Amino acid sequence: MRAVNNGGAGFSAKEARTAAIGESLERYAAGIYNGSSLRLSSYNSLDDEAVDPTLFKFFTDQQFGRMNLPLVPFDNDTIIRWVKAVRWSDKVDVWVPACQVFLPYRRLEGESVFAQSISTGMAVGPSYEQAVLSGLQEIVERDALAISWMHRLPPRKMLPSVLGSLTLPEFHHGLSKDWKVELYDITLDVSFPVIAAVMDTYHEGNVIMSFGCACRSTHEQAARKSFLEAAQGVTYIRRLMPSYVDWSPGENFDNLEDFNHHAILYSMYPELRNQARYIIDPEKSTIPCRPTLPVHTDIGSDVNADLDFLVSEVLKTGHEVYVVDLTTVDVKMLGVRAVRVMVPGFVHLSGTHRARPLGSDRLRNLPSEVGYETVPDNPWPHPLP
Repeated sequence: MRAVNNGGAGFSAKEARTAAIGESLERYAAGIYNGSSLRLSSYNSLDDEAVDPTLFKFFTDQQFGRMNLPLVPFDNDTIIRWVKAVRWSDKVDVWVPACQVFLPYRRLEGESVFAQSISTGMAVGPSYEQAVLSGLQEIVERDALAISWMHRLPPRKMLPSVLGSLTLPEFHHGLSKDWKVELYDITLDVSFPVIAAVMDTYHEGNVIMSFGCACRSTHEQAARKSFLEAAQGVTYIRRLMPSYVDWSPGENFDNLEDFNHHAILYSMYPELRNQARYIIDPEKSTIPCRPTLPVHTDIGSDVNADLDFLVSEVLKTGHEVYVVDLTTVDVKMLGVRAVRVMVPGFVHLSGTHRARPLGSDRLRNLPSEVGYETVPDNPWPHPLP
């Protein structure tokens, strides 16, 4: 069920293998659960504390009439299954929607479908805290990218001090005529850097455009990770494209139905990249860069300190962090912990373009809070694979 093919990248073969195995264990653990631990109920019928359904308002009322998907609005009377999560700020058990925790998720007959299941926030690590930190970083990354993309918020230029410190092999590739990499700081109101990487690779007369994005405790770490994701995408896109020679995005991009389509779109149809412009075609972009942010020097060396700081930053936005331990017995025997992290109210990215989550209060309101009076009206599909 789309959980068997996984990959990873690294600056050595061992790092790449470890990353691929880690993602495989993450997806494996996320699909295994005991149905008896879940509760079929509406929010109103639960006798314990649960996350408010309004925080899962992914779609506008207008979208429900156009999406052509079997989705219903999520309200206090919607019947779904719930699972217990730990609210990280006070370690209290709270019910959360099971369909937003497990992947693949297998619904019961009669269970309502209010959203597609996604992988954002799933993570593994050598410790519970490291796994939670990794999952939370991914949520912050996707939230920053989704809001920045939909509002076309100006990115920030990378600090010269950061670029000068990146002496790993990825930036030696920047000297090659076959590679070109642009890095952008798209950090929003959470003070963990979010860096996007746009990579052009020239191969046999064609240009492969790959995209990576990462949130880490320092600009240097985020830049390296975003580069790795973009570099991994080059091979991924080359392998995908022969399978989609007869595919077209369709009118209003109605045929973009999964992340594979997003990955190949701007490589198969480079003229769309010229029209979309924002971030992915910087030479034609007319959006000025925002001022750079101050660099925090008290994070980046300790997992627990980084996790505490990032959680505190999320709490400042008015949102809570929830964690479900997905670790199975066999995964734990390998010395690995698997988790699902959730921040209800943060914005995520969808593989189905017509089901973009446009109903979030945070999506509509955050740009004005950081000084931009914009609306989320970017019609172009995001480039994240």
